[in-house]
Amino acid sequence: MQTFAIKTPEFIHLEESFGEWLQLLNFEQSTVKYAPRKVREFLCWLEQQQTTELSAVTKQVIENYFDYLKERRNNRRKGKLSRNYLRTHITALRKLSRYLRETGRESFEVDVQLPGKTRNIKTIFTLSEIKALYSACEGDALGIRDRAMLVMFCSIKTCCMSVRARTTKNDMCP
Repeated sequence: MQTFAIKTPEFIHLEESFGEWLQLLNFEQSTVKYAPRKVREFLCWLEQQQTTELSAVTKQVIENYFDYLKERRNNRRKGKLSRNYLRTHITALRKLSRYLRETGRESFEVDVQLPGKTRNIKTIFTLSEIKALYSACEGDALGIRDRAMLVMFCSIKTCCMSVRARTTKNDMCP
C-alpha cells in the first residue's frame, strides 16, 4: 500500500479535523476510515504541485488531480485505478468541500465527470403502462389494495425511475 506523507501543518491539521468531523457526524465507519486517506493523497499531490493553500484549489486543479488519478498505477493489481475507486475519491473530496463550507473556510467545487457510462437506469414501466395498471384496478377490496400499492410504489419512485426525468410525480401517479 502506497503511503502519502503531507508536510504542510495546515494540511496535517485539516486531515485530522476532517476525520474527526466525519466521526462526529456519525458517517459510516468505512467513510471515517478511508475518506481522510483519500484526502491525504489529494493534499500530498497538492504539495507536489507546490500548492500549500486551499484557496488555490480551482476547478482546473481538481481536474488535473483526477487526470493524475486516472493514470496512477493500482498498487494491488495490475493496471490503473478502477472507476469505482475514482468515484470514492470524488465522494471524499465532496465531503471535504462540505466540511470546509460548514466550518466557514474557503471551499471548492468538485465537478468531475468520469468517462464512460455513469448510470444503468433500467426502464421498468413506461407512463402508458403505469396508467394501464391504474385503470386495471377494480373497485373491490383487492382492486383498492392494488391501487394503494401502486400509489406507494410511485411515491417512492421504484416503478417510475425511467420516466422521472420526463414527467412529474402527478403525471405518473393519478
